[in-house]
Amino acid sequence: MPSSRQNYAIRHLKGFWSMPRPTTHPYWIDRVRWWATNYPKIGALEIADALRKPQSLEDAKNAGVIAEPPSSRTVGRYRSELTPDLARPYREFCWPDAMDEGLIPWEASRACLDLVAHLKAQGEPPPEVWVMERFWRITQAAPDLEIQKRFHYAKVLRHFTRSTVLFLTMTPWRSEEHERAHMAAIQEDSIFGHGIKAVLMKGESDGR
Repeated sequence: MPSSRQNYAIRHLKGFWSMPRPTTHPYWIDRVRWWATNYPKIGALEIADALRKPQSLEDAKNAGVIAEPPSSRTVGRYRSELTPDLARPYREFCWPDAMDEGLIPWEASRACLDLVAHLKAQGEPPPEVWVMERFWRITQAAPDLEIQKRFHYAKVLRHFTRSTVLFLTMTPWRSEEHERAHMAAIQEDSIFGHGIKAVLMKGESDGR
């Protein structure tokens, strides 16, 4: 029979091997799915290498992500789990196909086509479907915000954070008065009801 010391070692090893995997930041999961959707022939190692390139890390930093990119093993797992339904939002936006497939509401057409025209004038392609859908949501909340800024927020805000909701609520881009009110609201943090605040705080604690 194993000694008490051996039993302790066995229990310790069982606990070690049953430890949960480190969670992957949603931003990196999105990037893996984008690569796997648009470049299906490249492998997990190549995707992992691409995620660690300086420009990729800079993009993540601009999006407020400090978490490290996933390993090639983790990339391979997410790549293998990618289904056609999961892949659809990571395709390049195309009108009217995205509306026909129910990925974006038809009433979003004008805002989406305005962004397509704006990007085309800059020599850039249309964004992914999920970015366009988020751009439309931001446009609904802030239609008078400059289009390039709406696009920027759509790219970096896969999940709305507390500070972003505060920004969209207080509309500091409209005037100096609005900007002062926004700064005061940041200091006081008192415009939200407890229910909304709890939801937003939970999103931030989840890494969103």
